Amino acid sequence: MNKPRANKLKLTLAAILLLAMVMALILLAAMFAGGLAGGSAGGTLSTGRNVMAHSDSLSLSTAFSSDTATIETAGMTIVVQPSSLIVDGTTVAFIDKDLSDV
Repeated sequence: MNKPRANKLKLTLAAILLLAMVMALILLAAMFAGGLAGGSAGGTLSTGRNVMAHSDSLSLSTAFSSDTATIETAGMTIVVQPSSLIVDGTTVAFIDKDLSDV
């Protein structure tokens, strides 16, 4: 094998190896981030109603105040009020006043 051709082959193999290592790191990072995604939060309102939230989003934030729970996840705001469930300002369900778990 002549020298220029051998050098070109070495560079090509080095580039392929580097690319494989970068792809492996990206895959590991994606698996790690996927493992961190999601969570749960819950609490009891002053009315005695239990509110539980589960999310696969990277972020989950909850706030509880007297008779209302506010959940922020996946870019949406979910509000649990005594008689309704509101997602991004739109009522999506009505809640029976006697219901203890939401």
